[in-house]
Amino acid sequence: MYKQVNLFQKPHEILSNMEEGYCEMKANEHAFLCGLMQEKKPEKVLEVGVAGGGTTAVIMKCLEYVNPDAKMYSVDINKECYRRKGKQTGYQLEEVKEYLANYANHKFLLGGVLPKFIEDIGVGIDFCVLDTTHKIPGELLDFLCVFPYLSDGAVIVLHDVAHNLLGNSIITYATKILLDSVTATKYYEFRNEISNIGAFAINRETKENIANVFSSLSITWAYEPRLVEMLAYRDCYKKFYDEECMELFDIFWEKNRCKLTGK
Repeated sequence: MYKQVNLFQKPHEILSNMEEGYCEMKANEHAFLCGLMQEKKPEKVLEVGVAGGGTTAVIMKCLEYVNPDAKMYSVDINKECYRRKGKQTGYQLEEVKEYLANYANHKFLLGGVLPKFIEDIGVGIDFCVLDTTHKIPGELLDFLCVFPYLSDGAVIVLHDVAHNLLGNSIITYATKILLDSVTATKYYEFRNEISNIGAFAINRETKENIANVFSSLSITWAYEPRLVEMLAYRDCYKKFYDEECMELFDIFWEKNRCKLTGK
């Protein structure tokens, strides 16, 4: 069921040029991510969830090796790094720009949810990293937003797919729910120890069964995004998805809103 990835370690070394080693992906997780990039050689990369930008730098270094002309876009709802107050989201990429020959191929899009930026990013995304809240609805909303903009065979990488088992929160399972509910070619290592990163490559059946991802929104939400943000997601969805999918979205949004607010 799950395909394996040949690990690519070298891009992770760029972190040694930063002022601190802060990064929310570990070396083996970067090697998994970069191994997929080495195999697929993407031309247009989207990262959703940036934090300090350590992984952003690793991805850009990997692209320098495998496809130096590739473009990368990094989206984050926060302009300020949520773990480093006073520093801009993605600040670590700036620290190592002199070590990146392809630095000019990167663009930050900060201060809004993905629907705010997705049309400007445009179609043809062939590699996407989703690494945000890990709580429902989180990455489910973002995948459904980006899906219509993906190229055939595009790869989606999901971080913290075992965070509910390995971390301090038992409700951080949004990426695992997405990995399990989507119909696609899947990459995941679980035989030696529990891996905290997985991926899938979309195919024809992904679209045919996309209602399964909408159905996953029936799982109790840990939070509700602001109304303006939810409406932005809905406006994006109604351009591309059928009546059944929209009905599922509306029902589960309303039920979870009532559950969260007690109204």
